[in-house]
Amino acid sequence: MVTRLADVFPNARHVQFHNLAEKTDTEIWEFAKLNDFCIVTQDADFAERSR
Repeated sequence: MVTRLADVFPNARHVQFHNLAEKTDTEIWEFAKLNDFCIVTQDADFAERSR
């Protein structure tokens, strides 16, 4: 997905790029918030969390 988004969002990164692949959803959420990232996922947990 990062490759597909590169033209529109050149700073898009996969969680693996930041060593977050094994982290919890909460840790990923906090990392994104602290670093001004937007989370793009098919994981329903993040949609619920954002509400």
